[in-house]
Amino acid sequence: MKAHTIPSTLYICEICNNAENNKTYTIEEKMYRTGDSFIYFKCAKCGCLQISEIPSDVAKFYDSSSYYSLQPKNKSRNLVIIRDWLKKQLFSYYLENKNIIGFVLKKIYNDPYYWFPKKKLNFNSRILDVGCGSGGLLRQMAEGGFKNLYGIDPFLKNNLQYKTAKGVIVNIDKKHLSEIDQKYDFIMLHHVFEHMSNPHDVIENLKKIMSEDAKLLIRIPTVDGYFWRKYKLNWFQIDAPRHFFLHSLESIRYILQTHGLKIENLLYDGIWSTFYLSEKYQRGLSMLSDDYSCTKEEKKTYQKKIKHLNLQGDSDQLCLLISKI
Repeated sequence: MKAHTIPSTLYICEICNNAENNKTYTIEEKMYRTGDSFIYFKCAKCGCLQISEIPSDVAKFYDSSSYYSLQPKNKSRNLVIIRDWLKKQLFSYYLENKNIIGFVLKKIYNDPYYWFPKKKLNFNSRILDVGCGSGGLLRQMAEGGFKNLYGIDPFLKNNLQYKTAKGVIVNIDKKHLSEIDQKYDFIMLHHVFEHMSNPHDVIENLKKIMSEDAKLLIRIPTVDGYFWRKYKLNWFQIDAPRHFFLHSLESIRYILQTHGLKIENLLYDGIWSTFYLSEKYQRGLSMLSDDYSCTKEEKKTYQKKIKHLNLQGDSDQLCLLISKI
C-alpha cells in the first residue's frame, strides 16, 4: 500500500476544509481491471477518504448492465393481485407496527425493508428516490400501496413510467437533484451519495426539498471500520473512481450538521459479499472474474462475521435516518 503525508497546499478536504497531514493513496480501478489508477486522500481531521480529482470521463467506468435493473417480467393477473396484497401487508407493518401478517412476512423475508422509517409515514406520503436507476424499489413500493412516488436519475437514457395493476403511476425522470423544487416527506439515497460530486451542495439541495417533518435516508459505505483496516486498498467498497467520497461517521455528521440536519437513527448494514469481493481484489482479480469462488463454508463464516460487525458498529456500510435540527 502506498501512503504519503502530503503538504498542506496540495489537497484540501471537501468536507471539513482541512489541509494538514492528509495522506494520499494510489488506487487502481478494480471492478473491471481497466488499468487506470487514481489518487485518493484521507482527511486527517474528519477521516473522509476522497478522490483528489473526479475524472472528466467517469461515465466510461459505468457498465449500465451492472447498475440498472431490468424491467420486471409480466405475471398473470391472479399472481399480481396476491403479490400486491402481500406487499401491502408488509408495508403496513412498517408504517404502523401492528399488522400481524406483515410481521410474519417480515420474518420470512428477513426484514427486507429494515431501513424504512417505521411509524413515520403513510401510504399518501410524498416519496422521492434519488439515483433510483430504472426504479425497481419504487415499483415495489407502488405495488405495496404507496401512491405518491417519484424517482430521478441523471444517467437514465430516457424517462420511464410504471403503472400498477391498481392504476398507481410512478414517473422516473432523467434529472439531477438540483432540478427538483417540490417538497417531499421521505427522500431516499440508497448507495448514491458516494457517487455524487460537490457533497455540500447535494446536502443543501436535499434540505431544501424536505418538508418540515421530512425524513432523509442516506445509505453509504463507511471507511471507519474493519474492512478498511483489513483490506486497505483492496477493500471492495472503495470502488475507484466511481465512489468519490467514502465517509467516516465523523465526516458525515459534520456535513449534515453544517447544513442544519441531524442523524435521528443509524445502523450498520454491511453485507457478507464484501468479504468475498475484497478477497478477489486481494488476489489481483476483477469483480467479474471466475478464477476464485466462495465455498459454502466461507460464505457461512462471512455471514456470521458481518452480523457480528454490524452489531458492533464496525462494518463498512451505514444506514442513516436524518431529520432537520
